Amino acid sequence: MLLAATTLLFATSCMDGEHCNITKAKVVSAQFSVSVAQSASTRTIADGKKVDEVAWAIYENGELATDLTNYYGTLKLDNNQQAQFAVSMVLGRTYDIAFFAYKADGEAVESMLRQPNAKYYNVLFADKKIELKTENLKANDDELDCFWLYHEGLEISGPIIPIPDNYVPERPEDIEDIKHDYIGDNQLIIEKGFTLTRPVAKLNFAAEDEDIDGARNSGFTISDTALEITSYTSFNIAEGKVDENSVKSIKFSRTDSPIDDNSAIIEAKLESGEVKSFKCLAMTYLFANTQQLTSGVTLHTWDQYGEFLNTISCESAPMRRNHNTLLVGNLLSNSANFSIIISNAYDNPNNNYDANQQ
Repeated sequence: MLLAATTLLFATSCMDGEHCNITKAKVVSAQFSVSVAQSASTRTIADGKKVDEVAWAIYENGELATDLTNYYGTLKLDNNQQAQFAVSMVLGRTYDIAFFAYKADGEAVESMLRQPNAKYYNVLFADKKIELKTENLKANDDELDCFWLYHEGLEISGPIIPIPDNYVPERPEDIEDIKHDYIGDNQLIIEKGFTLTRPVAKLNFAAEDEDIDGARNSGFTISDTALEITSYTSFNIAEGKVDENSVKSIKFSRTDSPIDDNSAIIEAKLESGEVKSFKCLAMTYLFANTQQLTSGVTLHTWDQYGEFLNTISCESAPMRRNHNTLLVGNLLSNSANFSIIISNAYDNPNNNYDANQQ
């Protein structure tokens, strides 16, 4: 699942000197178009559709570009998970731009100079980081899904026509206008495309049908699950990596297991080449790096009568940013023997590999 953003930078070119409305300003309108790429999968878990708001911020020389009229804000994604906005940026300058897409806390809002309002994250653009809100987290909550991009070196360029010495504007106030650079009647469009990916890994405890059927034949099934995980709670948006000093013990409270939710079925390609389907017992999202990290994870389970079943732990579960980690095995028993599979595409089993072989 990807988030795509397209930038259209508008400048103009002069075709007829008599009609050029020229000013000394060199500020142009940059129009951004943001959309969520649609997955080929028909499943609803991890399809990115829980994301409904996008926060953005513009930087210059490593700092927020506060000299711009609007240098940050939020966007509301429509039913097609698309949004557009425009800001004024200065020709001849180079900017960095950050995007973070998330589930809003309440109704998603589109507004300039509005602080992000993410349900589960603190978005701190001034500090270039995103923090997980570690209170009141729930297991199996797809609203923790999020997308991010920090793009460096966005050059704002276009044709600039010098003001003739003998030029007399139709409106004298045009010379003092610093909001627009009217350098012609025709419009030049400079288009740039961006792709937003997850700054998180998706962690799944999963089981095979035989394991689940065997448990049901014994008279029980998993109804609820909870998670305890020792992992990173802060992500540096400019560097694209976790804050090594942000490790905490995180509790994801007991909720309904997605074990019987067909949208949560996970396909994985085994080392043998066989593609198998697994049912998800519990899942969540965690900050991760491009290079593999490990986290200690613990699964707690309850049966259909509300009785506690068992606890299963993995001291070193591998995770990688924008990847899917599956802890697969006989998880309905007291055994902790499971294999580990990591996928770099959430809905493509051909991109799975055995993490133990890396």
